Amino acid sequence: MTAVQQRLETERLVLRSLARTDAIFVADLISDEDVRRYLGGPVSPEQHEATFARYSSGENGGMVWVVETKNLQTSVGLVFLSPHRDNGEAELSYQFRAQDWKRGYATEAAARVLSHALGDLECVRVIAETQTANLPSRRLLTRLGMTEISRHVRFGSEQSLYATGNPA
Repeated sequence: MTAVQQRLETERLVLRSLARTDAIFVADLISDEDVRRYLGGPVSPEQHEATFARYSSGENGGMVWVVETKNLQTSVGLVFLSPHRDNGEAELSYQFRAQDWKRGYATEAAARVLSHALGDLECVRVIAETQTANLPSRRLLTRLGMTEISRHVRFGSEQSLYATGNPA
């Protein structure tokens, strides 16, 4: 996976690089209890700057896109593509504002990043990890054509690991 940030588009969305001007949006997103329910809980205000810096740095060769609606140019979420902590394979993850759930934005944006990873970036396989209890996220991954391949305990909760493409 080569960490070259690219602007991506879908019918309704623009996925663009994270900018300093996105700091307030990111702080609001990572502070939301609903958004962070399965992601370790809300990030404390004292950690907002460090979290934003980590997202911005693309640490470990990762990429992050801000997802905006084309019609209103409103930021609705973030999509990440980064090396998985266990094996370095490309891992897809996302966070979307709760008020924008059930509009298909997360599926549309994640599908675009997945296509970019498997096509343009020539990733052999992309994985995603989510808490097994997070049924909406698991349904989204299934809609993307990903298949659950294993379960394990991490962060004190059972996690489901999904994959698409061929084994690395």
